[in-house]
Amino acid sequence: MYKRGNVYWCKFTKPGQKKALFFSLGKNRKKAKLKEADLRRKFEEGKLFDIQSSKRITIQALLERYVINVSLLRVMKGRKKQATVDNENYLINNLNRYFGHMFLPEVTSLHLEDYERKRYEDSVSEIAVHHELNLLKAAFRWAVERWDLLEKTPFAKYDMPNGNKQRVRFLEAWEEKELDLALAKPENRLLRQFVTIFHETLIRPINLCELELTQLNLEERFIHLGKTKNGE
Repeated sequence: MYKRGNVYWCKFTKPGQKKALFFSLGKNRKKAKLKEADLRRKFEEGKLFDIQSSKRITIQALLERYVINVSLLRVMKGRKKQATVDNENYLINNLNRYFGHMFLPEVTSLHLEDYERKRYEDSVSEIAVHHELNLLKAAFRWAVERWDLLEKTPFAKYDMPNGNKQRVRFLEAWEEKELDLALAKPENRLLRQFVTIFHETLIRPINLCELELTQLNLEERFIHLGKTKNGE
């Protein structure tokens, strides 16, 4: 640590390189020593230069890294479906329109609140905003806890929107009658078969669309789903 004018400074040089990084520690000697000790700890742990380089990483680059290093890796291990990753890419497109150009340290809880408000102004549901921000939250968590790109996440001081996550609502008796009348129309004769399967089995639409002939037993009238989202 050294003093230049009224301000204390320190510098660190990355092993194998000549160019040093300079850090301003402030005018108070006691606080400057504490800051220097914290920087030295990060230097000895090998985190100091990673954190500095994060100032040049954009949100768009972070999300791309998350998809490649986390989501696609889970697909390879059989722990996530490719369809889920495709949906993540759709969510990322929405996030990048607002955050994509920003660098990691620039994002604050205020930016998250602004994003939430603007999405509601676009008539997006609360649960949809939750899914978008939850993906960004996961990427920030990896940036902090696994990749050592940041010291803290902006989500620490932000309350996530919840929305209605309920997936199943059984039809009322009058709703079943209305549905039956609608499906009885000639133009809906093909749709009736799909609705019947949904109604009788509660199968997810994605599971029905991805069915293969080997999963169907038409004689005994059952469907073998294989591994579902909850692993059963």
